Amino acid sequence: MPNGPYTYPLAMEDRLPTRITFQAMEVDPPEFTAGDRAGYVNGNSFTDLFSTSEATRIRTADKLVNSAGDVGIKGLEVSERTGEKVSLYLNLPFQVNDEFSYNTNALNISGAAALNELEAGGGAISAAAKGVIEGFSNITSLFGSGSASIGARIAISRLANSPAGFLVPEGIRNAIGLAARVTINPNLRTTFDGVQIRQFEFAFKFLPKSGDEAREVKNIIRFFRFYAYPREILLGKAVPIGFDYPDMFKIKLQSNLGGTFKNIGTPIKLSYIRSVRSIYNPTQQTFHADGEPVEIDLQLAFVEYKTLAKQDVMAEGTEDFYDINTKKSEKDYFDEGDISGPDPVRGELR
Repeated sequence: MPNGPYTYPLAMEDRLPTRITFQAMEVDPPEFTAGDRAGYVNGNSFTDLFSTSEATRIRTADKLVNSAGDVGIKGLEVSERTGEKVSLYLNLPFQVNDEFSYNTNALNISGAAALNELEAGGGAISAAAKGVIEGFSNITSLFGSGSASIGARIAISRLANSPAGFLVPEGIRNAIGLAARVTINPNLRTTFDGVQIRQFEFAFKFLPKSGDEAREVKNIIRFFRFYAYPREILLGKAVPIGFDYPDMFKIKLQSNLGGTFKNIGTPIKLSYIRSVRSIYNPTQQTFHADGEPVEIDLQLAFVEYKTLAKQDVMAEGTEDFYDINTKKSEKDYFDEGDISGPDPVRGELR
């Protein structure tokens, strides 16, 4: 297991204008804790639930319900691993991409009519009915001036492209569309599908000036690789049956202001390492006297453990931002008075 903290460069850590720190975070998963009667739950009593005797089934169910009161659950806990931290120089631009997923869906005539009803304050059932009625009436009202009317042309174009249109050869369907010289409006609307998980990449070039600094770089790479991998879950001492989740990282970008480092930029949620890429002596084949390379490139990719929401943006600048169990609302942060941001009621910045 790595024994940090680690720093690069060794002699200038406190004088760096900017730095990035990676703090290893231990994730302690929820655990079930059993009470005095929990042995009943863990035994073979569940088979009694399927007994042919109704009295046995009722008695067993009653015991299981009562036993459940003695079975608790310890919540998920995340804490810093003491000393397990890496501080590196940061002399490259840092880019943060907040991305969101949107899609385009066709409502057609009935759906557009229903949406108008809902947005005007109508109920869901009345909106559905309104969509059917208006979707039909909007077409039929176009019929008023004979077969050459717009309504007739739209109707024949819709028929040619409807599920029943497969009976008409494709060439004729296309000809009908061209002759009618109209196109059905699909009434497209943009729909919000969700928030994308953010990913971050960092690249570092190490040029160790001594064997000690080269060994520090070696320890730094081992640190990231160690915490990137999961631990095997073994059956007995030899049979691997699963993996524990790897640890996460608290990543902070900081600037040096008079010897004190302050957080800068958009913060990053607790993240997993997605990849670690090490390149030794990429441009030269030279080594220190002890055999350590004189040039090492390290490329790291991280992925946040969750998507962000407004509450996360409000929590930026506080430790709540890194707390997995915090469930505050926008209004909670605003009412505390020491966090600037949009008023969740009026939508105004303060």
